[in-house]
Amino acid sequence: LFHLTPLLTHLKLHPKLVLSRRALKSLQEACGARLKSIQGLGVPDAEMLPTVFVTDPVTELLTWTPELEELEVVGGGIGDFEDDDELDEEAEEEDDAGEPRQLLSLPNLQRLSLIAVPWSPVFLALLRASLPNLVDLTLTSYRAEEVDEQVLAAQALGIPIDGQAGPALVGGFPGPQQQPIPLSSSSSTSLFLQNHGEGLTKLTLLRAPDWPPIPFAPPRDLLTTSPNLKYLHFINEKHSGNLETPSIRLDPPTKPHPLTHMTLSRPNEDLLASLEAILRKSTANQSSPSSGSPPRISSFRSPIANRRETSLLPHLSTIHFTSVRWLKLASRGAQNTGTNAGMKQWKAALRRYGVRVVDMEGNDA
Repeated sequence: LFHLTPLLTHLKLHPKLVLSRRALKSLQEACGARLKSIQGLGVPDAEMLPTVFVTDPVTELLTWTPELEELEVVGGGIGDFEDDDELDEEAEEEDDAGEPRQLLSLPNLQRLSLIAVPWSPVFLALLRASLPNLVDLTLTSYRAEEVDEQVLAAQALGIPIDGQAGPALVGGFPGPQQQPIPLSSSSSTSLFLQNHGEGLTKLTLLRAPDWPPIPFAPPRDLLTTSPNLKYLHFINEKHSGNLETPSIRLDPPTKPHPLTHMTLSRPNEDLLASLEAILRKSTANQSSPSSGSPPRISSFRSPIANRRETSLLPHLSTIHFTSVRWLKLASRGAQNTGTNAGMKQWKAALRRYGVRVVDMEGNDA
């Protein structure tokens, strides 16, 4: 089929339709050089084992797509991995125990979505890839609490653990020796942001689809690892029957941050406490006496304008809840209970900094 469409530039697949090695090879040879967008590229479970794959077919495809501007890869989460007989057969037929591949380079890639593909070969390849123009990233948020997962991932990456020497190959690619992973703090999400967060202007973190549910806990230092971020979205919808409240905390950035909009499903107490602490922490407190005088505060401007000017989040303007509405016609008692009470708490806390709090329809209270 792909050989009949040599001018194909945009490809949209259903994530459940996982292409075989032969189909990926055909797509690579017939259309790879012209492809600008690939959406819904499914990764089979057998390809998600945390092992060094020298000839991963999805990664191989990406080495032949230099014009790619948008990529969406979808997997099945951590889960219980099972071998796929057909894929194993094809791998035996086509796998040449050859040389390690060169580092992946996608100079035109601007939008990247990696959904439920923790520590897969394509994730490892993209982790170490050259993505100089990446500005929009969607990533499933996994936290680092299972040491076994991290040990396997570190071995796949070739990163030493607890001071032990690591192999010369990193994720199937030759690369320099790397520093040990701090097992208590690193995760696939935080490592990816450390490598590619510098140029991001939009970041969406998704809740993992795994069952049993995996707690939604984005990296606390993302305002530091993504210093140019303007739009931050937390998509943390709860699983049916799961009453666990996600813990979202953010550490203050080291300098004023350009963040303007934040989206989340519903009010979160931990995140509100973090934002209040960051907004209260003015740049005047960050300046040392030797670095010059603190920012000038004008008596002719409103207190809100002065607070925004000296805040570490001076451009934050809107908090958008995507799963709840304001209860405008309900009784006063109903308005002060449940989710609506949480939204009112957010509005009262952030109003003094000029930050709007809007519901799923974009309405103020």
